[in-house]
Amino acid sequence: EKPKNPEHGDFSSNICFRMSRQLKTAPQAIAEELVKHFSNASIKLLAIGGFINFKIDNSLYQNEVKLILEKKEKYADMDILKNKKIQVEFISANPTGPLTLANGRGGFSGDVLANVFKKLGAKVEREYYVNDGGNQVKTLGKSILAVAGLFKEEDDLYKGPYIEEWSLDNKAMVRDLKDDPFALGVKAANDLLEDKIKPSVKNMNINFDNWFSEKEMIEKGEVDEAIEKLKKYKLTFEKDGALWMRTTDFGDDKDRVLVKTDGEKTYFANDVAYHFDKLYKRNFNKIIDIWGADHHGYVGRMKAAVDAMGCPDSLDVIITQMVRLIKDGKEFKISKRKGTYATVDEL
Repeated sequence: EKPKNPEHGDFSSNICFRMSRQLKTAPQAIAEELVKHFSNASIKLLAIGGFINFKIDNSLYQNEVKLILEKKEKYADMDILKNKKIQVEFISANPTGPLTLANGRGGFSGDVLANVFKKLGAKVEREYYVNDGGNQVKTLGKSILAVAGLFKEEDDLYKGPYIEEWSLDNKAMVRDLKDDPFALGVKAANDLLEDKIKPSVKNMNINFDNWFSEKEMIEKGEVDEAIEKLKKYKLTFEKDGALWMRTTDFGDDKDRVLVKTDGEKTYFANDVAYHFDKLYKRNFNKIIDIWGADHHGYVGRMKAAVDAMGCPDSLDVIITQMVRLIKDGKEFKISKRKGTYATVDEL
């Protein structure tokens, strides 16, 4: 932190207070001892009240500015991660509506992190996982049919002006697909991705290297392929008519269903296939997933799945916290299903 008194330097550290209990020595004594062993012409260390204060000579700043002007965008480039291939997957909001402020928080975090890895010499890929093959897309189709009067209103349907707008702009398609909400949802999701999500991402000055389609992954048979691999290595078992993955063998609190009793594959099965693709088909050394706080409970099972694939410590999950919004003095929660949200474009 910055000392209140300028004479005490530019920055200070409380590390000696943290070391005091372990060393059973007063913080000031520790500070004085550490200062004795530091020598730098441009940085002077002071032991004051148990803190170590840093007084930096202006010449250090001046030399650094000269270096920045000289190297420009190559400033601070390193080769620490030169031989590493890292993927950062972030935002990945369902294509069921515009990007909200919560999506923006994960977006900027992911983009900055990718920039840092690139500066450290890694080969970095930014990816957006498009959830266009699951129940959310079917719910989107039902939501459109509901505003058109062709489906009964339900609590979990998406609401918002964009739903009504799309329904009005595509009346013929809505009528033709009234008995197939999933197919209708796929059409709408694709339009929302192209007309709302991608322009918002561009406005955020984020450039994804890849937009990965869940639907295409399923259609290519990659989920079935991943499940067969798990079976081959005895990582699955059948119970109560369903197919389960032995995630408890790898630290999860319970085993997870891959295929339900009716033959439908779970969202988890799709995620396993997606991470299998990252690790074994595209050969990333490290994958970083940035999720919202509502996905916190999903971390354990996903890490267990990656460990089961033979890639321990290959996955890091970063959780971004919820965005708290106040309107008319009261908090209101962001929810596309309730139609209560603020978009990233409104920033």
